[in-house]
This record gives sequence, C-alpha cells and structure tokens, in this order.
Amino acid sequence: MNSTELKGTSKKVDDYDSSDEEDLRNTIGNIPISWYDDFSHVGYDKDGNQIESVKKKDDMEEFLDRMDDPNYWRRVYDRQSGGFFTLNDEEVKKLNALDASKYPLVGYNPYQPFLDIFSSQTEVHPISNRPDSKRSFIPSLDEKRLVGKMVHAIKMGWVRPSRPKQIEKRVYDLWANNSCSEKTKSELARIRMHFPAPKVSLPGHAESYNPPAEYLCDEEELKKWEETDPEDRRLDFIPKKYDCLRKVPAYDRFYNDRYQRCLDLYLAPRQRKMKVF
Repeated sequence: MNSTELKGTSKKVDDYDSSDEEDLRNTIGNIPISWYDDFSHVGYDKDGNQIESVKKKDDMEEFLDRMDDPNYWRRVYDRQSGGFFTLNDEEVKKLNALDASKYPLVGYNPYQPFLDIFSSQTEVHPISNRPDSKRSFIPSLDEKRLVGKMVHAIKMGWVRPSRPKQIEKRVYDLWANNSCSEKTKSELARIRMHFPAPKVSLPGHAESYNPPAEYLCDEEELKKWEETDPEDRRLDFIPKKYDCLRKVPAYDRFYNDRYQRCLDLYLAPRQRKMKVF
C-alpha cells in the first residue's frame, strides 16, 4: 500500500486507513490507551514494531526546553502515538479561532452580501392580469357547512373555545452575566488572571467582650496609645471588658472599618508572582 506524508508533521497516512482514526501510526485500534500504562511501549506500527513511549521529563528539563525552543508552545503531546508534534501556522490560527468561539476556517466571512436572484428583477406588469371571479368573493358551501358544524358543537358544549393565554410577566436580571455574548481577548485575559483578594483577618482575644487581663490597658498604656499616631498603633481600638454579651454597646467604628477595607481593595494592587520549582 502507498503512504503519504502529512504536511507540517512527521505522520504517515495509509491509503486504506479510515479518516476517523486519531493517529494512523498506531495500529492498536479503538481500544483504551490506558491498557499500555504498564508497558514500555504504546502500541505497534504497520510493520509490527513497537512504538516506544516518550520518557516523561521533570520540571527542570521542561523549563530548559521552554527557554531554548522558540516553538515550545506549538508542541502538542499525542498520547496515542507517545510523541510530540509541532503545530503549523494554519493549525494555530484554527485553534485560536475555536478558542475565541469563531469559525475555524481562516478568512471565512459569515456576513457575505446576499444576492437575491428572484426579487432583484422588478417587472412592470404582473405575470397574470386576469380579474378575480365573482365566485371568489362568496363563501363556498363547504365552508358554510363546516362553520355550521363548529357552531353547533360550541352550543352543545362539545367544543370549548380556547381561552386567551395569560402572559406571564418576565423579570430580567440586568446584572447577570451574558454567556452568549462574545468576549474580547482583554476580557478573557482578565478572567484568566483574576484571583480573589485576601480575606479579613479573624478577630483575636483582644476583640472579645471579656478579654484576659493581659489584654486590658492601664492608664500608662492608654495615655501612650492616645499619643501615638493612628497609623502607628498596634490596635485600632481600646480593649474593654463587659460582664455579659448583652451589655456590649453598638460598634461605633463599623462604617469606618468597612470604608478602610474598601480602600484597601481599591488602592492596594495585587500581583501574581510566577515561581519555578
């Protein structure tokens, strides 16, 4: 049998093979590739020779390959054949188009101008200018009999006229995410790079309504706390002790704390650090 080379790859395609196979180099058929996990090969080629599986590289070797090979991002691992193959420019464009929810055919325009063949030619006179007959304006006897049967069935209660459907009031969520709309590259990048802000630290023993004695301030510590600038204070409040929880008054700095939290989220930038292990 004759075999041909695939352009841009090192695969060979046989003329008698089916086009729905994932990799034509491997002749194991449509079986799970996990059956070969315990073997040193992943199948057999058309000559009966074993196809050796590629040895898995560690993180350091992967990092060196990424730095040395400019086409590293084009490499795709094929588990069926146990090797890597490099995507060409056309395949990369198709994958980018599919990732952006567009047509995989590069340069395809779905909004091409439509040529209306029949309505584009306007005629001056109609095809048939014959006047309508008088009989066409009079209801036929068959229609009269049919209407009479329907009226009799309604009077006897056999047929009930359909009631008008009640139109339910639909409420639209203005703030819901429209998943059908096509997102731009900047929006997709913003979604991928999003990571949540750090949570507010949990309250400690000093914020308890009945804190231990070592957390209470004496007169000297209270005077030092008042003389210290608000930015340099270790605590933003003075710990107080109450007999029971129902005697605790309302927190007068609640709105100020929420405002400072909003300022931290708005003004403090967050950056993702890339680490190599």
